[in-house]
Amino acid sequence: MTKDLYFFLTVCVVLLFIVMLASIRSGRKERVGQVVVAFVLLEVAALFIWMAYGLEISPLMDSNPATVPVGWAGALAVFAVYQLIRVWRGETPPDPKTGRIGKVLLTVVIVAACIVGIEYAGFYIATSGMIILMLLLLGEYRVKVLVLSPLGWSLFAWLCFEKLLRLGLPVGKFWM
Repeated sequence: MTKDLYFFLTVCVVLLFIVMLASIRSGRKERVGQVVVAFVLLEVAALFIWMAYGLEISPLMDSNPATVPVGWAGALAVFAVYQLIRVWRGETPPDPKTGRIGKVLLTVVIVAACIVGIEYAGFYIATSGMIILMLLLLGEYRVKVLVLSPLGWSLFAWLCFEKLLRLGLPVGKFWM
């Protein structure tokens, strides 16, 4: 599987390079960043689907382990294609001249902290904390939104995973 994964990633990089060149040569140079981001999201969706179908399926399980990754990847692919169409038609504003690398790095730190936090605090608390921090980072200060967004996400995740798919999410070492 490792050779296949390296081949897949190599193909993704080559396709990304081709898409970048095509968007520059077609007069969309001012939106090449948006094209790259949308195309990378599409490639991530394809990678998730490809990897999900390599999972072992047991006849004793209530649900298929590929269901959730394929579902999320499908939604991500639809979003990415929609965004690519919008960018290609020129319906989005041009890329900014300079980026906010500080916010990008802080986002990476928050996501990494959430991933580590899932092991200790559990899925619901770690992802709720991540949602609150990301909302604050993006400038959302309304208390109602800061409270209802993580609660809504936790309820949605609980219904999907615990009730619908009968898959337990990590509860964390603090609560065990």
